[in-house]
Amino acid sequence: CKVRKQLISSPSPVAGSTGVYVPYPIEVNIGGATIFVVDVDKFLRV
Repeated sequence: CKVRKQLISSPSPVAGSTGVYVPYPIEVNIGGATIFVVDVDKFLRV
C-alpha cells in the first residue's frame, strides 16, 4: 500500500477535546498499511 501526503485544512481539534484548533493547512500521511503479528493458539479449517 502506497503512502501519499495530503494537505488538510478542516478545523479539527489537534489536542483531543481541549478545543485547540490549527488555523492553517497541515500535511498528513494518507494510506499505507498496518500489520498485526499475533500468536495462534489453535487453527481450525472449516
